[in-house]
Amino acid sequence: MKKITGIFLFCFFLIAIIFINSQAETDKRDFDADGDVDAADLIEFSQKYGATIWYKDSDGDGYSDGTTQYSNLQPDNFFSDQSLVEIAGDCNDGNILIHPEAVEDCDDGIDNNCDGNTDFNDTACIIPCTDNDGDNYGVGPDCIDFDCDDGNPSINPGATEECDGLDNDCDGATDEGIQPQPCAYQTGVCNGASITCSNGEIQVCDEDIYSNHSDNYQVNETL
Repeated sequence: MKKITGIFLFCFFLIAIIFINSQAETDKRDFDADGDVDAADLIEFSQKYGATIWYKDSDGDGYSDGTTQYSNLQPDNFFSDQSLVEIAGDCNDGNILIHPEAVEDCDDGIDNNCDGNTDFNDTACIIPCTDNDGDNYGVGPDCIDFDCDDGNPSINPGATEECDGLDNDCDGATDEGIQPQPCAYQTGVCNGASITCSNGEIQVCDEDIYSNHSDNYQVNETL
């Protein structure tokens, strides 16, 4: 008699397990009939059938991608919320190195920390200001502006353009805006003669300058 009773209890327990697991498939988990299968439905199912909510963590990194099952038996690759760091948010549940708390690798083309950004689009990879010449201009959000020559502190968007054949102020032009300088002799036909920047150098007030300034110029005009 005891043997029959034991067999009956075992069969009853087995049927109960099958029923509970089948309910997970047939109830669709929308217990509150709000049109969504959400956390509230899982909790209600757990309370109703005595089942556990399990969260998938295929790579075993402690982070689930949010996939759930509810059952009185633990499915493969599923874990309870108490045993996981996070029950959702793993953007690649097949790679143990990718999860919300991973360190972003800035040069692998992968969103390692699951924030939706990759490499240098990720805030973890953005350097506030790379300034190699110490002029506060460089590359990065905390720089004053972009430095077109980060190896020369005299060249940056805040510099004054000089006559040196370089783009000192990083505006894309060279030796622009250099004002003419008057020549030393300003009498007679030499009046108004000036020199300017040419080929990265300030011109010299010589006979060519004066001659070009006035057709009436003669050498002794400068004596």
